[in-house]
Amino acid sequence: MSNFLAGIKKIEYAFPDQIQIGHSERLTQGVFISVAGTFSPICIEGLASVEYETKKVSDQNIYTTKLIFRAGNQEVYPYSLESIILNKNIVYLLTDIMNYQYLLGINKAPFPAATVKHTNPGNATEAHISEYEITYINIFSILDIICLQKTN
Repeated sequence: MSNFLAGIKKIEYAFPDQIQIGHSERLTQGVFISVAGTFSPICIEGLASVEYETKKVSDQNIYTTKLIFRAGNQEVYPYSLESIILNKNIVYLLTDIMNYQYLLGINKAPFPAATVKHTNPGNATEAHISEYEITYINIFSILDIICLQKTN
């Protein structure tokens, strides 16, 4: 992958119909957005990372974006973490160590094509920590958030 964003300290998710995305111009890669909605946290181990690359297809930039993180066994009310992550229409709110926030995924068509790779490395500590790799293919990579308004 060609672009890399490390130091993601917090990952939250929402279903697309739970958020609203505002933007002052046409929504394209690089446009700053405002987001309002209800997000639920995912408890991660260590820091997560995002990497993406761009390909030109018929004069349109297509982004392949990978979100990589580790997490232990946890319940994400009212679902399990695996069932949430396997849902392809999930929007992720990412916060880095400098408290900048990004949105991965959007709340309207075209929804990204998503795949999930889940590995559970066997180790002697029996920590039950799994590594997740979520890949989105879309006309957007991550979007920079300038205003976030969370609701309960």
